[in-house]
Amino acid sequence: MSGVDVEQVSRVVEFTTDRYSTREGRAYFTFAHHPVLLPPTLAALLEQQIHAPRHRF
Repeated sequence: MSGVDVEQVSRVVEFTTDRYSTREGRAYFTFAHHPVLLPPTLAALLEQQIHAPRHRF
């Protein structure tokens, strides 16, 4: 069996779409007032999720 390092999550953070933005063809996610440039693949996945139909249960 191979070893896997796991860190314990100490708090849950909710990510909302208002923290996602695009400028000049680049996508950013803002953490504590600091926009972080996202890799294109991650930005594409977030775009898909943002624009996907929402189902409420």
